[in-house]
Amino acid sequence: MYKNELSITFNGVLLNDYITPSFATDTGLLPDATDTVLSFVDTIGERFSRRKYGAKTIKIPYKMHHPSESKRQALTAALATTEPKQLILGRTPDRYYNAIAKNTTFDIAGMTTSGTLEFTSFDGVSHALETTTVTGHSGTDIALTNAGTAPSAPILTATMTADNGLVAWTNDQ
Repeated sequence: MYKNELSITFNGVLLNDYITPSFATDTGLLPDATDTVLSFVDTIGERFSRRKYGAKTIKIPYKMHHPSESKRQALTAALATTEPKQLILGRTPDRYYNAIAKNTTFDIAGMTTSGTLEFTSFDGVSHALETTTVTGHSGTDIALTNAGTAPSAPILTATMTADNGLVAWTNDQ
């Protein structure tokens, strides 16, 4: 991998060992969305009900310098998964997408091969690599800040030092 190269890691494999990804990687701003609206008799127009985000396609143009069959096979092996895996892009190394490879092009032109890797992220959002831990005490508020771009439910746990009878959390959202 070159010093100023965009790193791409998929399923724990650094793809830069086989290709040189372009900084023109397209993750898009928002995934495709489906809006649900309600229509009532004897009213003008419709009323918005909800939006559901769909899959997002991530496109990574690349070049493979001095292509060989062993490089091609190693890249194919790294991309061949039967379920979504972590895709980490070097410009956001603290986040990952749950993605699966699809529709990868591979064009041979002399000593350089080029193409585009395409990944599908079905939930369409990136996830933090590290979990944020917040602690609190009985009867006090616990403030959580979601620094991401999508709603996220916290994972709540409690450590009991004796019989309590009841554990409950409330949410102001």
